Amino acid sequence: MSNGFVGTWNMAYTGIDYVSEEVKITDQGTGSYGGGIGTLSGTFGEDDRSFSGSYTVVSSGKGGTFTFVLQGKDVIAGVWNSGDEGGLWRGTRKKIHGCDGPTRDPIPFNLLPGKTTQYSMSTQADDTQEVVVKDANGNVLMSESASGTHEYLIGTGTFPAGPNPHTITITANGNTSSVYHASTPITDDDGNFLELTHIFASEDGGDGDYNDCFVTLTSFSRSG
Repeated sequence: MSNGFVGTWNMAYTGIDYVSEEVKITDQGTGSYGGGIGTLSGTFGEDDRSFSGSYTVVSSGKGGTFTFVLQGKDVIAGVWNSGDEGGLWRGTRKKIHGCDGPTRDPIPFNLLPGKTTQYSMSTQADDTQEVVVKDANGNVLMSESASGTHEYLIGTGTFPAGPNPHTITITANGNTSSVYHASTPITDDDGNFLELTHIFASEDGGDGDYNDCFVTLTSFSRSG
């Protein structure tokens, strides 16, 4: 399971004034806030429920210390203990519009059982990316691995969808990546599925571009 602090947060603090900032935290314990106004560097607690360290204002070199506590999957709170921006902080996880995530767990999703499903996989990464899709019975329906910073389209193919729920796992050099997930159904006027598409965008490091491995899966209600 991923460290719960990793991601982008919409943070607000009450020091001298009420101010809101976007704070980014990587799995290396580094980060930034305010679009690069300041930087963070800290250590995660043993239970991954706390994150403590120091922050620096880039323009002035001044800063202070901070402690954040994870209060839920998508809520953190804490205090900046000194410097010009000291105060109480509270934040909620920022989500990419229409997406769920990020997560490092196998992601459950539904396909159209028994129907032809088309997949594509692309990479923009040095590390070897591996994608495995399974149905509810644990049968492997798709398994691809490749790497390449400019070899965008790596694998395509089809398989018959199995029983739901399906799962997808994306790893980089054997380490589970952070993944965002979005889905889009296409239906007729009566609400019947024509196609169902899932999109998965993964991040294997700390730059947050979520393009290291990109996977699409589309189930068709009819083929041919």
